[in-house]
Amino acid sequence: MKHLSVNNSTAKNNTVSKQTELHSSHQRRYALAMTLLIAAVPCFGVDSFPSNDAVIDSDETPEWRSNVYVTWASDYVYRGVSLTGSDPTWQGGADVAHRSGLFGGLWTSAIAFSPPIGPNTEHNVFAGYGRDFGMAWSGSVRLTHFDFRGGQVGPDNTFDQWQVDVQYNKATTVRVYQADNTYGMRFASTAVELQHVIPIADNWLISGLFGQWDLEKLSGDHYNYVEFGGSWSTQHVNIALQYHHADSRARVVYQDAVKPGWLVSVTYRIF
Repeated sequence: MKHLSVNNSTAKNNTVSKQTELHSSHQRRYALAMTLLIAAVPCFGVDSFPSNDAVIDSDETPEWRSNVYVTWASDYVYRGVSLTGSDPTWQGGADVAHRSGLFGGLWTSAIAFSPPIGPNTEHNVFAGYGRDFGMAWSGSVRLTHFDFRGGQVGPDNTFDQWQVDVQYNKATTVRVYQADNTYGMRFASTAVELQHVIPIADNWLISGLFGQWDLEKLSGDHYNYVEFGGSWSTQHVNIALQYHHADSRARVVYQDAVKPGWLVSVTYRIF
């Protein structure tokens, strides 16, 4: 009977181990899908990597994680505004994250502002720190440096933006952005976004986002924008379809660059 008890205990331990392994595997696939979704969908208003997986700190998290990826998108939409004249574009980036929560990286995209402004590329460099607070809460803070090349977007061609994220249950995220020299045009702005992501299978996600961008010092008003859609991911590929819309107040500043519609993006994660 004692021998049988040991065997039963071993069997139970093996079962628990397998269940833990399956749960961890599901978490890794979900984190990868989140990472690829954020990289592949410029309309989400998320500037670059890493995803909120960067704030996970557990024994199962590798000490270092890295991503290198390229994206083709049918449009580059940032907070409801097309930065490519509704034309397709290529994008790419790389990031590295440490188990401690520190992360950094770079992201770039071809753009096409209306003449005579004329920049043709955007380059972002970012660094930040994320932390898991427990009880399903996590958060991060990030500083991103924007640099536009190939023409003048404003008196300056660079600016810095702070971003603070608070996330619950790896699904609902509140983001706050603040910049003092937005687009290098020497006006302050603040944006707030609420995003919710729902995994409907290991490789499928649907998501929605509501945002408000305060441009008081530029246009005397703010405008709202919404984005929703879904994506399918494998270990190296993400395909996303998203709808974007900004209200009429956005046209006061950005005019024809504000057109509601759908965009598709394909991201390939090199490693």
